Amino acid sequence: MGIHGEPGVERIPAESADNVADRLLLPILEELDLRTGDKVGVLVNGLGSTTLLELYLLHRRVVELLNQRGVAIHASWVGEYCTSLDMEGASITLLKLDDDLQRWLDHPCETPALRVGAAPTGGAAMPRRKTVRSITSDRQKIDRNNLKTDGNISPETFRGLKKAGADAIFTESDRLSALDGEIGDGDHGVTMEIGWKAVMSSMTKSEDQATISELCEDIAEAFLEAVGASAGPLYAAAFQAAGKAVSDRLNLDAASMVAWLNGLHDGIVARGGASTGDKTMIDAWAPAISAAAVQLGNGGTTVECLSAAAEGARECADAAKGMISNRGRSKKLGQRSAGHVDPGAESAAVLLKAWSQAAPHLLLNRD
Repeated sequence: MGIHGEPGVERIPAESADNVADRLLLPILEELDLRTGDKVGVLVNGLGSTTLLELYLLHRRVVELLNQRGVAIHASWVGEYCTSLDMEGASITLLKLDDDLQRWLDHPCETPALRVGAAPTGGAAMPRRKTVRSITSDRQKIDRNNLKTDGNISPETFRGLKKAGADAIFTESDRLSALDGEIGDGDHGVTMEIGWKAVMSSMTKSEDQATISELCEDIAEAFLEAVGASAGPLYAAAFQAAGKAVSDRLNLDAASMVAWLNGLHDGIVARGGASTGDKTMIDAWAPAISAAAVQLGNGGTTVECLSAAAEGARECADAAKGMISNRGRSKKLGQRSAGHVDPGAESAAVLLKAWSQAAPHLLLNRD
């Protein structure tokens, strides 16, 4: 559930608290397939301007509906736990419990937003050391003497391609966010810009002799650390898989460029689970790979394969506009998502176009 900037599912006249609770809760009950004897945790959350009395009216109705189904409430929280600026209204969340989840839900905690169980006893708590997630910490030593050197896309050229893609995202950031505002929460351009700024920073710190595979690991970690939205882990998985696909090479030829692109696609699918036709970024990446593979089969060069990928992504990103969303935030809009551009597919097309346009100039300057 999004907290801000989303278009919502429908707009209706004001209703009673019971009717509002029914509208919010019944789809959840159906999706969780709750049965007699099941146990849940309940959260009735106020967005900031709804009174506690009104929140408890909603909770009363939740209790009634769950009792009717024989579903037990293990614990309830009613109040303002996740608010949004200048927002009225409320949300209802259910957590279907098993023994393991119940044990963790009951585990004592004390935070500014939530307190569960008894407060810790004893002396002052020790300061917590910040931990940093790392992809590259397990990086294996690469024997550069055994890397394949044929191909005209060197690590230096690869860096130039990524910079061109970053510049294109920076230019298109506002437009991508506006597209996302039509069917999502309106921040895709912002999150992509944050991610690519982190990538540019990470590449300035990368070793001068870093291989393309090592650069991909750095890019993956930059996305994972900088971007909290779904694009972060998706592109982290993409670049990690792409780097592994060409880990035996110093330079990329046409075939390994297509393998690298295919790695991006496979990483996104493995992490996110989307398929072609779901109206996601895969609807740009999948046809891009297919077009590049066809060009490679026809004897295409690295530049020609990149150009074919860009054209395939552009064509199918446009075609995805007529699709109905089956994944992500926009899934809840159903038919209303048709007629809108998917921002993830659009940003993929932007990246591929930038890479394909920059490649000839970078290779010409290098030669």
